[in-house]
Amino acid sequence: MMRRDVMDVRKTKNRDKVFLGHLTIILFLVLSVSFVTVGLWCIDISVSAMVLKANGVEDIVVTNGWWIRDPVKQYHIGLWMAEVSSLVLACLVAICLAWLCKK
Repeated sequence: MMRRDVMDVRKTKNRDKVFLGHLTIILFLVLSVSFVTVGLWCIDISVSAMVLKANGVEDIVVTNGWWIRDPVKQYHIGLWMAEVSSLVLACLVAICLAWLCKK
């Protein structure tokens, strides 16, 4: 038979591992949602700039000042960010659902 204090230490270690796993998943979920939001924001700003440029305004730049100021390139960066973040978010949701169904 194991001593009671040894069993308590093992339970605590397992509980800590589960908590760390949950914390990691929550962190990735929050980061993914944030990157989707930032990607959609980049798309919104760049489309507005492209529409103004198409209507004849020549001196238009994307004004968030992050990576680049070219609206077309900013649009594609926003698409890439939203797409990759959505994929990560979908994978995390699938992992969570699989973990819940396992229990």
